[in-house]
Amino acid sequence: SQQTEQEVGQQLLQEMSPKVQEVLQELISTEGIGLLLQRGSVIHADAGYSITAKVTDKLNQAFTE
Repeated sequence: SQQTEQEVGQQLLQEMSPKVQEVLQELISTEGIGLLLQRGSVIHADAGYSITAKVTDKLNQAFTE
């Protein structure tokens, strides 16, 4: 059976480290993100849509505390 996009997204989150999951969930909530795509799944996106720097900053903060 084919998985829905939401199921695939949930599976990807589960495979990530718990800290990455936590940071992503926090950013999704605080930034009001309604759609989160993997870079490889996107044909084009303006740089302003990328949350990579925010995720990296939050992970760096978490691991230096």
